[in-house]
Amino acid sequence: MWLKPTKRLPLAILLSALILASPPGSAVAAEKTQPPARPVPRLGMNLHGPADWNTELPFVDVFRLARPWISQEEGRPWGQGPELDLGEHGWVKRLAPDCRAETPI
Repeated sequence: MWLKPTKRLPLAILLSALILASPPGSAVAAEKTQPPARPVPRLGMNLHGPADWNTELPFVDVFRLARPWISQEEGRPWGQGPELDLGEHGWVKRLAPDCRAETPI
């Protein structure tokens, strides 16, 4: 039933009547038409820290799992080579004669 505002029926009463007369669940139906929010993932994978002994490969560049460079020199004990010349990103720039650099991956 629609009511017209008159001098005897204030607009507030008319609006209250319209709200009460609306079918139940009409506000809920409007909410259901909106797409649901994306769920926040609560499960993680590969939770161990990156290390060269892990079976997980969390990086595309596997070399990021490598240990620091080890300097080797012919005729000397393991890891007893001269100091390595490394660049700003940690790559070996230059090796002395009869030397090599190794790292476990």
